[in-house]
Amino acid sequence: MIRERNRVMNLVGPGETGRLWERHVLESAAFSLLLDQSKPVADIGSGAGFPGMVLAMLGFEMILLEPRRNRALFLEYAAGRLGLGNVSVIRSRLEDWPGTAPQFTARSLMPAGELARLLEELGHSCSVTVRVPPGESALPGCFRSLVLPVPPLDRPGVLVQYRIPIVRPYEAVSTRKATP
Repeated sequence: MIRERNRVMNLVGPGETGRLWERHVLESAAFSLLLDQSKPVADIGSGAGFPGMVLAMLGFEMILLEPRRNRALFLEYAAGRLGLGNVSVIRSRLEDWPGTAPQFTARSLMPAGELARLLEELGHSCSVTVRVPPGESALPGCFRSLVLPVPPLDRPGVLVQYRIPIVRPYEAVSTRKATP
């Protein structure tokens, strides 16, 4: 479906259709090793469906957040054609989405640190699993990680999972001493 629709919708880059399996499908499937299948997952910026649609095919309940109209329509079409009743496509940016999820994924959206800060600023209490490319260091506080094997994948990288807690004002611990 991606190869067929890519000619008119630009779902993946021009050189990517020849390596969908080695780069996109297998890398997306690797996300499943760090996620809890009993909890819903929101995929931020789903694009052509990586990793969200692959995770849905593996049995995860997926919320695909995609702000671009044509890509959201493609995701709805693909989910219907594949008979995936565990997929909800939401045409929205993360910042504008009023919902929440216990787990998030993102692939090539923004640097891991920026995404973790954004989720925290938006008040999400969750885990977020992202791909960190070579040369970009993982943030302190990484909960789990997985080095992506090359081969079978065609590029190196690491999947990193962070926990984003909500800190409410009444939970903050004061370090100031009380004055008499």
